Amino acid sequence: LVWKGISAAEAAWYVGFLALVGVPVILVMGRLSDKVGRPKMLAVCYSASGLSLILVNLSSSSIFLLLSLLLLVGSEAGSGLNWSLVGDLFGRKNYGVIRGLLGPFYNAALVVTPVSAGYIYDVTNSYEIVLYTGSIIFFISSVTFLYIGNLAKKLKTYEI
Repeated sequence: LVWKGISAAEAAWYVGFLALVGVPVILVMGRLSDKVGRPKMLAVCYSASGLSLILVNLSSSSIFLLLSLLLLVGSEAGSGLNWSLVGDLFGRKNYGVIRGLLGPFYNAALVVTPVSAGYIYDVTNSYEIVLYTGSIIFFISSVTFLYIGNLAKKLKTYEI
């Protein structure tokens, strides 16, 4: 956000506000996913996050940046729903093993992504490429979750 002209203190406030807003959104999305289905809710969450990254890239005013960032709360809500979907699809018997097998991949991403983003910023003096790439990944994730939901219904491994 600092590269967009927002002060470091204001950017920190935005991130804190995003976390605060995220708490009730996570609870609401969890409840809605019980009614509507987790694949559909995950698609909505990650589509909102993808849109957020595009809007942050295009934003220049501080209020518009804040509103754009608020859509990113979808990725926070989605992280809990991801694991609920794993339980729905594969049951509880192997849940710990599945989660353990996936852990190294998402933890590696948590290391590689910020380092790569920093490198791209150092080379280009912009996060534009990073944000557009992230938005594409979010949109691909949305489509993938819709596909998983439809496939699971056909295989009768998931209801809703």
